[in-house]
Amino acid sequence: AAPFNMFVNDAFGAAHRAHASVVGVTKHLCPCVAGFTMQREIGFLRDNLEVMPRPAALVIGGSKVKDKLGLLNHMVNKFDLVIIGGKMAYTFLAAENVQVGGSHVETDMVDTAREFLR
Repeated sequence: AAPFNMFVNDAFGAAHRAHASVVGVTKHLCPCVAGFTMQREIGFLRDNLEVMPRPAALVIGGSKVKDKLGLLNHMVNKFDLVIIGGKMAYTFLAAENVQVGGSHVETDMVDTAREFLR
């Protein structure tokens, strides 16, 4: 990947995506490191999740349940309330047998969402 010799990812919000700009480039450049902003955000989460005031709510949104499932499973027991928004909320509503009309539902994730809600 000349003329470059390292990859710095500073896009915390996109780091979970398997896009060429996040994953593909790591096959051609070494070392691959987190940037200062990403390190600061990870440090904030690490340092504050255990000592945050209670009650505490996690607000999460996005379009795909499968993109956020690992995070949800990891975080669900750290919060008193989980609020799900964005397009992925329709999949969770469908898991509760709520009619969502023509809204986008990840049909392959409805059972997984149902398990998560238990």
